[in-house]
Amino acid sequence: MQANRVTCHFELAIPDLKRFGLLVRIYPSPILASPIPLELPTINIGRDHANHIVISDDSVSRCHAVIMREEDGHTIQDTVSTNGTYVNDEKVDKAKLRAGDRIRLGNHIFCYLHPQDIESQYVETMFQAMTTDALTRTYNKRFLLDSLDQEIAASVHTGQTFCLMIIEMNNLGTIINQYGPIIGDAFLTEFARRVKAQLSVSDLIARFDENRFCVVYRPSHLEQAIAMSERVRNATCKRDFVWGELELAITASVGVSKFDGRNPMDAKQLVQEALLILEESKRNG
Repeated sequence: MQANRVTCHFELAIPDLKRFGLLVRIYPSPILASPIPLELPTINIGRDHANHIVISDDSVSRCHAVIMREEDGHTIQDTVSTNGTYVNDEKVDKAKLRAGDRIRLGNHIFCYLHPQDIESQYVETMFQAMTTDALTRTYNKRFLLDSLDQEIAASVHTGQTFCLMIIEMNNLGTIINQYGPIIGDAFLTEFARRVKAQLSVSDLIARFDENRFCVVYRPSHLEQAIAMSERVRNATCKRDFVWGELELAITASVGVSKFDGRNPMDAKQLVQEALLILEESKRNG
């Protein structure tokens, strides 16, 4: 399922946009967070208040990275930070930035907007912020519930059955407590990637909460969805997760509910049914 876009025209209330790029914080961040203009030739980023961009988070080093303006855009350079600087999930010492690049500093993710055609990049970034989870690049809970309402209406009209799977990464809390949120985020992202690899383009996956994802599987019967959920569970748990020299086993549980258009049920009730089945699955091992 693709999210619907609404075309609109507007101008960003920031002067001289053609001369500067922007950083937009996409995780963790409210949707209406102000973009950060890259006005200066050199911009220091870190936890220390002497930086141009201050990130008050222990996962960010006091002097974490520097962004340097060039004739055709910007370059980012890590300043020997503790947790590293990542561009599009790749650890870098120095990298040329391109439009739409995701920059990760500690627990924070920014999107880089190139000075050229910056308004359209900003619209796309805000659209993604409203519909997707920036960390795992799956849809978000708001988009999921809206989509479930549409699926329920279509099922009532056509009589086709669809199923909802909820997949939980069971030991995420333990990993975060033992190794920290950066490792936890990395493993959760890999968990989501493995789930997505088992799905077809018509299936919808969304992050439901901290360690759970929902998959709308359609059209399908309950037996098909249960078989799919087992394939997903095996794919996420069969191989250990690796981060540098750290290698950990992951466990997962799945709950599946169905909607066949006959029993009156709204999106929240359908989710609640899948959650109850998930909890039963966890109790039964």
